[in-house]
Amino acid sequence: MICRKCGAPAPGVSLAGDAQAVVAAPGNGAASRTGSTTGSTSGATASRGTASGRTSGMTTSSSTVLRSTTVRRQKLGFGLVDLPAPVVAGDDRFVALRVAVRDPDIVIQKLMKRGLKCGNCGKPVKRIAGFCPDCTQPYDYTPLPTGSLIDEDPARRGTGTRAVAGFLGAGAMGAVYAAWNFMSPPTPQQLAQLDAIASGADPASIGAADLTGRAEVVKVVLNATNKAQAAAALAEMQSATRVEHPGMARLYQYFVGHTAGGAVNCMAMEFVGGEMLASMREHNGGALPLEQAIALLLPVADLLNYLHASGMTLTDIKGDNAIFSPSGTKVVDAGGLHQIGKGGLFQVAPLYAAPEIRRTGPTPQTDIFALFQTLGELSLTGFGVTLGPDNPVPPIADEPIFRNGTLGLVARKLFARGLALDQKQRFGAGRAAAAAEASEQMMGVLRQLSADPRAPRAFESALFGADIGEAIGSRFASPDHRALPSLRPNAQDPGYGIIAGAEAIPPDSRAFFFTQAAANTPDSVELPLAAISACITAAGTDAAQLADAVQRLDERTRQRVAAEDKEFRELLAERESRGARIRDEDRVFNASYDWREDWFRGRIALALGRSAEPRAAFERVDDAVPGELAPKLAVAMACEQAGDLDTAAQWYGHVSRTDPAYKTASFGRVRCLIRAPGRSLDGLQQAAGVLQALQSGGDRVAIHELGAELLLAAVPLVDGVAAQSSSAATPNLFGTAMTEKDLRFGAEREYQRCCTFAASRPELADYIRRSGRARPRTLF
Repeated sequence: MICRKCGAPAPGVSLAGDAQAVVAAPGNGAASRTGSTTGSTSGATASRGTASGRTSGMTTSSSTVLRSTTVRRQKLGFGLVDLPAPVVAGDDRFVALRVAVRDPDIVIQKLMKRGLKCGNCGKPVKRIAGFCPDCTQPYDYTPLPTGSLIDEDPARRGTGTRAVAGFLGAGAMGAVYAAWNFMSPPTPQQLAQLDAIASGADPASIGAADLTGRAEVVKVVLNATNKAQAAAALAEMQSATRVEHPGMARLYQYFVGHTAGGAVNCMAMEFVGGEMLASMREHNGGALPLEQAIALLLPVADLLNYLHASGMTLTDIKGDNAIFSPSGTKVVDAGGLHQIGKGGLFQVAPLYAAPEIRRTGPTPQTDIFALFQTLGELSLTGFGVTLGPDNPVPPIADEPIFRNGTLGLVARKLFARGLALDQKQRFGAGRAAAAAEASEQMMGVLRQLSADPRAPRAFESALFGADIGEAIGSRFASPDHRALPSLRPNAQDPGYGIIAGAEAIPPDSRAFFFTQAAANTPDSVELPLAAISACITAAGTDAAQLADAVQRLDERTRQRVAAEDKEFRELLAERESRGARIRDEDRVFNASYDWREDWFRGRIALALGRSAEPRAAFERVDDAVPGELAPKLAVAMACEQAGDLDTAAQWYGHVSRTDPAYKTASFGRVRCLIRAPGRSLDGLQQAAGVLQALQSGGDRVAIHELGAELLLAAVPLVDGVAAQSSSAATPNLFGTAMTEKDLRFGAEREYQRCCTFAASRPELADYIRRSGRARPRTLF
């Protein structure tokens, strides 16, 4: 519904300025987000070529401060990717004053060029002050005079402490100023010194180097015509001053300021120097590399995790509201802070709004959607052109970064999960914290994108254990599910200590042990999963034991779905008792997806020798956790078992390139290169290179066994190599000349070396037979 008078949507869906919506959340709470400054320059910000470090001083608020427990990753780019150096204009505490515009005529020109909009209905206005021609509400964007004390009550002279130093920018609902907080009413001499510094004078030359106070950014909220909404907004703003996190500009204080037009809500924030993320894309001449974009947004994901744990969301996430500074990325607009579950108004840009936000209000899942829309804003070529909230993830053919082999598929899976139109398919849809899960997977994808074979790194996953051992993954003639990493239990689970202490229990007895422990620890989620995993591992390829594992898994799924259904019915009944409006589609129960169940089903199908089923299950797991390597190793095994050796070799290579500690992947790649139907000398040389790299720490039996198979696989290529060779020297493979005689003698030696490591007489006899078959025919 559209108002015929002002052109705004009906109450609860009113647009407010620069593609910015102030929307009503479901519930009966008071309005909570009117009058927040928005727009391309909103926040404590400096444009390109300006900078400041974190200003000194303590908060003036006496409320308790919520301190972040997040361990800050100090190095920009996290040691994985090079980021552009933050553009700075200096590191002294007066930078904010120097970058501000002081000439009111220039300020007005900038405002008019940018385009002003009515803070009430969002329609354009053509004068700096007056009445909106659409809704008749008064507005006034007249810049505050420099030197004026924004926080001084005209009725109480001598009480102000914040002096306006100049103009920084404006949004649809307010203006942003650089100010100096003297901490106490300033003297005329101090005001004169401040004016001189802001005009370019050297503080030392005028005796003001030790001028008391600090630089701040003051956001002045204009045109807040609804007093009830403004009061509610101010109350929630005060609660936001308790937030302290390295990923957000420090909120010093919310206060009532005074202008020629009357009292206004104001917010004093830390000045952050650097470059807005949206500007970084513009100055790059197009989309940033995805690895850079992820590194820039990881601090924002950490901030969201902290806010969600504190009961708040940050609905207004976008490139214009975050700055890349020398200390990392910081969100500089707190106007989107909203209490989870609280009704009222909230601030969101339509392009970044999750499809369900008008129905559910701000939730951690709506924040995840906005976060990944911002990631798309920085890195996708079609963002804002062909892509929007209704179709946020482009087809592979339409986006260059998605066409980069396995890395492109990983990138697309990350976007598909973060931007799923169904909130239950986004990060955090299950029991995991949304932002924590998103951050973990973003970091995992960043590691894959930035992997450098010349400087390999090993990483520890929070979800999967390490490679279980080179021998298990390499000595089997075909892929084996027992070579896959095990799931890492949640350390917060009541059964974690029992699982961690079970190493001394024989593998065949662990399933029974975990089952008994689960019966005595009903609150544990991990113990039933550990019992299923132990049952599958102990079964090997035994169909009867694997059938028992299937029964356990089906029972676990049934219990989980029943518990979710019960919780859903109870919540539905509670909403009905409050008289809440419930749509028909909201009465339909849909169980959540637990990728761990697919992980076990894939392992069982792999053990039973099935072809398509394990790959489908493992690919669903990979869709859910694209930052993890273990599912990709599982996909490679499934492809190898199904005979798709080319795809298997690609994923094996992807895993081993990202983390060389996955020796199982390296051996798997060698197997695929050797056994490929259309194998070439180039592929065999690649396999030889991998085997030679593994000799320093790989399983000796596997190296010798695959080395023999490699040399024998090259025998049919000898004639072709000899015909193509233009030099007198004979080509070499795995330290052996490319002649049939040398290759066969080399294979014989490799099998003989395997005999040294034989674990049983039958195994020794097998190596002796294979050695004899490999030996070239001679006179003896």
